[in-house]
Order: sequence, then C-alpha cells, then structure tokens
Amino acid sequence: MNNAIALAGRYFKLAVVIPGESDLGMSKEILRGVAQSQQEINDNGGLNGNKIVYAVVVDNDNANTGKDVARSLVNEKEVLGIVGHLSSGVTLAAAEIYGPGKLVAISPVSSAVQLSNKSPYVFRTIPSDAVAGKTLAAHILKQNRKTAVVFFDSQSEYSKSFKTEFTRNLMQNNGRVITEVDISNPNFSAAQSLEKATQQGADHILLAGSSDSLDRSFQVITANAIKLPIVAGDALYSPKTLEITRKQGSGMVIAVPWHILADPSSTFPERAQKLWKGDVGWRTVTSYDASQVLIAGLKQSPTREGIQQALSNPKFEAIGAEQSVKFVSGGDRRSSIQLVTVAPGTRSSYGFDFIPLPNYIKPLPDASMLPD
Repeated sequence: MNNAIALAGRYFKLAVVIPGESDLGMSKEILRGVAQSQQEINDNGGLNGNKIVYAVVVDNDNANTGKDVARSLVNEKEVLGIVGHLSSGVTLAAAEIYGPGKLVAISPVSSAVQLSNKSPYVFRTIPSDAVAGKTLAAHILKQNRKTAVVFFDSQSEYSKSFKTEFTRNLMQNNGRVITEVDISNPNFSAAQSLEKATQQGADHILLAGSSDSLDRSFQVITANAIKLPIVAGDALYSPKTLEITRKQGSGMVIAVPWHILADPSSTFPERAQKLWKGDVGWRTVTSYDASQVLIAGLKQSPTREGIQQALSNPKFEAIGAEQSVKFVSGGDRRSSIQLVTVAPGTRSSYGFDFIPLPNYIKPLPDASMLPD
C-alpha cells in the first residue's frame, strides 16, 4: 500500500531482503518493522517531497541466493540502501558483494561477531553475539553456576559465534564447559547427551541452536524437564517455543535485543499494536530501526556513498523505536541486551509468555504446579 501511494510521485527507493517461504514468520516480522517506518515518514511528507519505496526481495535465507540477490541490487542503481539479510551466514556472504558495490546493507537480525568490520558498507541494528554472550554468562554466574553443557548447531554461523562468546566469558570468570554437543549431528540424542553431562557435573545448559534447528533445541528442553537452568540465544525467542515446550520451558532465560514489556514509558508498542492489531517482537523493532537508519542517512545525502559516509560518522544518530541508533566502529550498534524468562502468562494462547527480567525472578518452578 505504501509503495503504491509513493510510486505516484517522487520517491527514493530502498530494498528489504527477507527469507520468504523458508521462514514466513520472520519475513512478516521484518516487513512489519520496515513498513511501519516507511508509513510514518511518508505520512509526514517524506524527505523533501520524496516518499520512500521499498522493493521486497526474497533470498530464501540461502548464502548463494543471497549473493545473487546482492549482485542484482548492486546493479539496480535506483536502489540506495538495503535492509537485510536474516541469518548471519547469508549476511556474511552478501557483504562480499555490497562492499565493492558501494551499497549500504543494514541487517536487523544477523548477530555473529564475524560481521564486525566485515565491510564499511555493512551495519546492523541488533547487538552482536559478544554482547549477548557476555550478558548471559554474567547472569548464570550470578546464580553461582559455573559448569555448562553447550548445545550448538555447527551448520550455523550465528550458533557458533554465540556459543564461542558465551563460553569465552564463562571461562574468563572461572567457569568451564563440560562438553559441547552438536545438535546438527544425525546421531544426536538429547536425553543421552544430558544424562552424560549431568554425570560429569554440569549445573546449567546453554542452548545456542539456530532457528533452523529449533526442533532439536526443543528436544533438549523436554529431556531436561526443568532439572537444570537453561540460558539461550535469541533464536529461541519464538511463539513456537512457547507452543511446543509449554511448562518444560518454564524458567528458561533468553537474551534478546528488545521486549515489549521492558519499558512501560515507551510509545512504540502502542503505535505498533494500533497498526498491526497485535503485539510485535524484537525482529520488528530492529527492522524498524534499520529502516530509520537508512532514512536518516538519506536525509543527509541521498546517494549510496553519501549514506555510507553519514552512517560512518561517529556522531551519526537515528531515531529508533525506543532508543536512538548509534554505531561503534565496525558497523556494530551501541546497545544492550534484554533478558527474558519463560513463565506462566496470558499474553500468548499457550499458557506461557516471555517476561522481561528483572521484573520476574523466581526459583525454578515445580513442574507439577505449572499448566500443561
């Protein structure tokens, strides 16, 4: 709708790259954030009379397709900037194209530390895994738990990055990892892996699985049956987690960039709910912020290289959903992480919700006292 209105007059063209049918849920989350930012600027007259048009491009969350998409966008000179891609592996692959093509890409979801300094034309509005790993390690150490069993997906750049950052911070504070378990292994057994790790003295679990390996992560949660505390990366922040794990996931702590209940004074959740007729998640917020960054860059200089120079300025700042967007060197966002826990609630239809910490800190619940 926004595009149809904008195309009738003068406009600046941007693009948003989504996984498409390979992950419809995340595609919708990203598109909501971009569309909301687009609508807000266009409803206020655009930039000097130019409204914002977004080309919607699908890469199937595939590295090779991502490269092809990046080449096409670089060659389409009308496109001045990109919101995308989804997974870290795809963004890393596409970054090799955007740099030489001098086209800015801002990922709202890719958090792997390898993206830092990957290209002067690649930025992100999600904190890197270095921030999430440090935050979760500090949280679990405060519980006086120092011995981890780590479940990760060796096929995912995000998973390997997140696992490494958590482990490094844990070990720097006299913690240790009993074992690392690759959940992408065809012979993976959640029950056997947990039994062995428990016998070896593990006192908590890190779930560093990717969005592609959620089912394997759910097997770990179910097999654990609330015996050991679980900390996890943002891939586990999904309605599917609440739906599948139910009470078995209760007490799990997840590191995310944003939560709708974390800041009661924010006006963004109300604006988003009015537009989308429901709650939005962190991927919508980081996508909104990515669009806001591109629009702020366009406002300073409506050219590809002008946008890059604007974003690279240490004084650059864009108005985000809840906080301003600033970048440190290497294209990383200057931001913190929000911890949430799974607890009984009524916001979802599954009897459990993601609740922000420290607003909800309780001991691990007795499974017999929780709803099914």
